[in-house]
Amino acid sequence: MAWLQVWLRRLLRREEGKAPPQVLEEPPLRWDFLSPEAVAAGELERAARSAYRKGRYEECIELARRALSYDASNLFAYHYLGLALAQLGRWEAAEEAFRRAQEHADPMGLSEIWLQHLAQWKATGQPPPAWAEVPIEEGERDGWQDSGGGG
Repeated sequence: MAWLQVWLRRLLRREEGKAPPQVLEEPPLRWDFLSPEAVAAGELERAARSAYRKGRYEECIELARRALSYDASNLFAYHYLGLALAQLGRWEAAEEAFRRAQEHADPMGLSEIWLQHLAQWKATGQPPPAWAEVPIEEGERDGWQDSGGGG
């Protein structure tokens, strides 16, 4: 430990009279790099999620499709589109939505998981259960509860 004390004394002596080192601060988060289309798609995807949670599946489908018209790579818009279609028993259209998601950036392989679950739901004729929704906001425990209602 003596070596550490000696080293610290030398360092302090050397630093006397010098200005304190500059602390690099992280730049604030910026969202202005997003295109207006990406922002619109994100807002529509959130609205689709809310409609899905409230059981308004036709509205969810329309909102998700509008989101995709702005940003065809919005993975979660495909997710809610597919879930809402599956809730209404439109299995082939739901499968198409999940397959379209595979064409875009999906680093976690979510679309493959959705397709596997869809095959099970289709085989049993049962719509997706509540746990099928992906929780993507901090604080969501089960991915279903929503302050505006839900299942």
